[in-house]
Amino acid sequence: MAAAAGSVWSLLPGTWRLTRTVGSLRVLGTAQWGRVQPPPLPSAGPHAQPLASDNHADQLWYTEQGQIEGQSETSVVKQQYHYVLPQNEPQNGTFGDDIEVRFMDGRHFLSLAFQPQTTHRFPLQATDIHLCSPDVYNATFQVVDADTLLIQYVVHGPKKDYTSDTVYQRLGKVWLPSCLFVTRKHHDTRLFLFLLLFLL
Repeated sequence: MAAAAGSVWSLLPGTWRLTRTVGSLRVLGTAQWGRVQPPPLPSAGPHAQPLASDNHADQLWYTEQGQIEGQSETSVVKQQYHYVLPQNEPQNGTFGDDIEVRFMDGRHFLSLAFQPQTTHRFPLQATDIHLCSPDVYNATFQVVDADTLLIQYVVHGPKKDYTSDTVYQRLGKVWLPSCLFVTRKHHDTRLFLFLLLFLL
């Protein structure tokens, strides 16, 4: 569903707080979807090269950095992915139904076809399977609302057997008390009083 893919795509750019649990381990950190390709991580090796630009797709680069809770500062988790939204009709800017997730060397990882789970705008969910022979990754991406994402990987195989759950919460939200969300008749007055108290 192209509308769903476009809706999710428009929400991703920005910085997010991430909380990940893998078994008894907990990782806290930040993640960012941005339009500027980051430099390769050291783990990519000395010969890693920037990806070629795809003129028939919109692109985002995902970068995360976190720390395993309760461990030393050297226990840092870093990851990068390349998100791509292909254009079905490049001449008029019509985008496709799926968001593709690629490894930073260009290899395919996941195809995410988001679907609404109710008659409302949210949640939106996509699932896919990645074969990393001999193991299998079952991925579920869910957009709970405009500021909350959930990503789960259930991994089974002879080499790996675990579940990873990550909650993303958007950073930089402006909080306003619920008393401000009233009828238009009183809205301006209450907003003015709140800002006045805040500045004092």
